Amino acid sequence: MNVAKVYTPSNLGGVQFDAIISRDRAYEAEVPTYPVEDGYKVSDAVLRGPLSLSVTAFISNSPITWRRQLGNSQNRVSRVCKQLEKLYFSGDPVTFTSGNKVYRNMALVSLTIPENAEMMNAVEVSFQLQQVEITKSKTTTIPASYGASGTTGESGGTASTTEEKKEGFLSKACSLLFGLFKK
Repeated sequence: MNVAKVYTPSNLGGVQFDAIISRDRAYEAEVPTYPVEDGYKVSDAVLRGPLSLSVTAFISNSPITWRRQLGNSQNRVSRVCKQLEKLYFSGDPVTFTSGNKVYRNMALVSLTIPENAEMMNAVEVSFQLQQVEITKSKTTTIPASYGASGTTGESGGTASTTEEKKEGFLSKACSLLFGLFKK
């Protein structure tokens, strides 16, 4: 069996873990249904949901596997848990790296940190990640003539439009047919 060597600890938005206990991917889809006159339900689409990850990670004050990278500290568990809470409350998408897998644009949607005295030197934290589809908005200019309506040529409404002055007069929205029957 050919196993790729891992050179860095698992990482969530800059927070490094001693080990990942489990990492489960989940894919979900929805098939919307619509009733028709005959009393049946029909469907015509599959709506795919975002990738979800459920992760259980291990954090200790004395890491063994990644000692050189993570260091040895009496308050590492507390410090890492505070960093995880800060990531959760920021709401910013993060990158999660585990083994040779990289998951970008992930939202930290749930975080569980146990609080008992026995876990002061080491702790297993659980978190859920959900992929965020990041989009960019695009703006375009609509010619003024498209805003005119009916036979009057009055404005049919606005959609983030502005008026501009051209050579001493105010340009108004109108169609090609506006004024055809007016004297």
